[in-house]
Amino acid sequence: MHPSTLRPENLRKSAVLNSLTGIVDFAAKLGVSFFLNPLMISLLGPIYFGAWQVISQLNSYMATADIRAATSLKFILSRDRSVSSELELKKVVSSALYSNLFFIPVYLCLGVFVIWFSPILSGVDYEFYLTVRIASAFLVLSFVVTQFFFLFESTLHGMNLSYKRIGVRAAIIILAGISSAVILYMDYGIIGLAIVQVFAAVLIGFSFWIIVKKYIPWFEFVRVSRNRIFSFIKLSGWYMFLKIADLLSQSIDMILLGYLAGPEYVAVYAITKYLMIASSGLVRTVSTATTVGIAKFIGENSYDKLLEAREQLLNVQWFLIIITGNIVCLYNQSFIQLWTKESLFSGQIESLLIIIISIFTMMYQVDSGIINSTLKLKRKIIVTFISSIISIVLSFILVPQFKTLGLLIAISIGIIFLALSLTYLVKVETGADFKIFKVFYSRLALVGYLFLTISFYSTKWIFINNWLQLVVLVIFTALLLGVLTWYLGFDSSERKILRRSIKMLNKK
Repeated sequence: MHPSTLRPENLRKSAVLNSLTGIVDFAAKLGVSFFLNPLMISLLGPIYFGAWQVISQLNSYMATADIRAATSLKFILSRDRSVSSELELKKVVSSALYSNLFFIPVYLCLGVFVIWFSPILSGVDYEFYLTVRIASAFLVLSFVVTQFFFLFESTLHGMNLSYKRIGVRAAIIILAGISSAVILYMDYGIIGLAIVQVFAAVLIGFSFWIIVKKYIPWFEFVRVSRNRIFSFIKLSGWYMFLKIADLLSQSIDMILLGYLAGPEYVAVYAITKYLMIASSGLVRTVSTATTVGIAKFIGENSYDKLLEAREQLLNVQWFLIIITGNIVCLYNQSFIQLWTKESLFSGQIESLLIIIISIFTMMYQVDSGIINSTLKLKRKIIVTFISSIISIVLSFILVPQFKTLGLLIAISIGIIFLALSLTYLVKVETGADFKIFKVFYSRLALVGYLFLTISFYSTKWIFINNWLQLVVLVIFTALLLGVLTWYLGFDSSERKILRRSIKMLNKK
C-alpha cells in the first residue's frame, strides 16, 4: 500500500509526542547522573573518574568505524516516508541491515585500537593501564551491540514514531543507574560500570525491536541487490565522514584535556559543564524531535514551509537558551558547591565560555538537521572538519599553558565558525534570501547577550547555602527571564506569530 493512501500524518501531534519522549529519556539520564556523579567522584576518586569520562568519550570514536547505516536510514525514511511505497521502505531498511553487518569486522578492529590507547589518552599512570583497558573493552562491546540495534530506533525516528517507545529507555536508564550505584558500593570500579553499559545496551535494543514489530506493520527484511547495498554504503559513507567530523568538533574536549593536562582537570571540567549540558540537552531534544517532522517538507520540495518552520524553531530555541544559559551563569558555582564540593568548579570565566559554546552549538542544530535531511553532505563535512582542525590546533597551543580555559577558548572559536558556516549552507541549499548572521545578532539575540553579561557580573554577590533556597531562586529567575525575554526580545507581531507557531509549527 502506498503511503499516500493512508490517513494523513498529524505532524503537530507527532512533534509534541516525540519531544515529550525525548524529554522523558533526557530527564531520566539527567536524574541518574545527578545522583551517580557525586558517588563516582567519592568512590572512584578524581583519577578514575577523570579516566572514565575520557574513555566514555573515546568510546564514541568507535563510531568512526560506523558507516552510519542507521543514520542514513533515519534521514531517508524521514524524507521519503510520505512518497515511497512500503516495498521501497522495506528495501531501505534491509540495505541498512546488510550494510551494518558487512562492517562489523571493522568495528572490532578499531575497538582493539581504542582499547590499547585508552589509558594513554586518559593520561593515567602505568599502574592504571590494565584496569582502564578492561573497562574500555566492555564499552567497545556495548558499542557493537548498540550499532546493531540502532537500526530499530532509527526506523521509529525516521517514521516519526519515536513516541511509541515513550518511557522504555528511561526505565532502562534508571535501572542501569541503580545497578551502577550498587556496583560502585561493591567496589567493582570502572570495570563494573562498563559491564552495566553492556547489559543496558542489550535491554534497550531488544525493547526497540519489539516496539518496531508492533507499530510498523510493513517492517521486515527483504532481499535486495548487491548494487543497492553498495549504493547504500556509499551514501552512508558520507554520514560516516560527517560523524567523524562531528566527533572531532563536539566530543574531543575531554580527550584533549586528559592528554594535555591530566585526568584531574577532566574531573573538574566534567562537573563544571554538567549543569549547562543538562540544560542545553533539553533544548536540543526538542529541536531534534521537531526537525525530523519538518524534514518531510524537503522530500515534498516545500521549502517555504521548511524555512518558516526553521525561523520559528530558532526563535523558540533562543527563548529557551536565554533562560537556561543565564540560570547556569548565575547559579552554577552554588549548585556545584551543594552537589559535590566547590573545588570542582573551574571558575566563572570557564563557566561563561561553556555557556557560550552551548548557545552556538544549540543554534546550529536546526540547520545541521536540515542539511542532513537533504542528503547533500559534502560541504557540511568540509566545514565541520575545518572547525575541528581550528579547535584541535588551538588546543595544543593553549591548553599546556592555560589548561581548561585554553581548551574552552579553542573550542569556542571552532564552534562559532561552524555555526555561521552551517547557516550559510542552509541558505545555499534552499535558495532562501536571508542574512546568515541574523540569527546571532537579532533583537532576541542581543537581549540574550545583555542578560548574560549582567548575570556574569552578578555572580560575585550570589551565595547560596541550601537546596531549597537554590530551587526557589532558580524558579523565580526562570519566570523573570521568561517575561523579560518575551516582551523585550519579541515585538508584538512576533509574539503573535510565536503563539500560533508553538501550536502549529508542524501542522501539515
